[in-house]
Amino acid sequence: MSDPNAPTTPPAYGTPPPPYGTPPGYQMGPAAAVADRGTLTHALGFLCFIPVPLVGILVAGVAMLLSYPSVRARGPIARRTARSGANWGATLLILAIVIAAVQIVLTGIAAANHTTGFLPTGTPLLVLGALAITHVIVTIIGTVKASKGEEFKNPLAIPFYRS
Repeated sequence: MSDPNAPTTPPAYGTPPPPYGTPPGYQMGPAAAVADRGTLTHALGFLCFIPVPLVGILVAGVAMLLSYPSVRARGPIARRTARSGANWGATLLILAIVIAAVQIVLTGIAAANHTTGFLPTGTPLLVLGALAITHVIVTIIGTVKASKGEEFKNPLAIPFYRS
């Protein structure tokens, strides 16, 4: 018997190293394919964290809307979850544009009447803040459900895309 603690001699110069690969007793199989669940459309909603107040929401809405055509071809689960995300993105985009327009009109009226103070001119900003908070909550719920392969039917979204 040889001593396991005995020093071993290094291989001679020019000897190829031992081959890399699977250790004995293990077998490598093909990588498991993960089905696309349409998570991307909801996850793009996190673009609302761009630190410019209205721009972040507009970019998130456009990104959610534009990702739908590419994701819907990836299977029925991806189609349903992407449709839900795109409907919310379109709703978000429309609401943000309407709020911005109302803000511009109210600011013009307040300037013409020499009105000072936060209300009523600041009311659209409060609504925009509530919309941003709602968007973050909806995006988190939609992303989590989509990653589990579940459909998230957002009751607040206008159904622009139907099944």
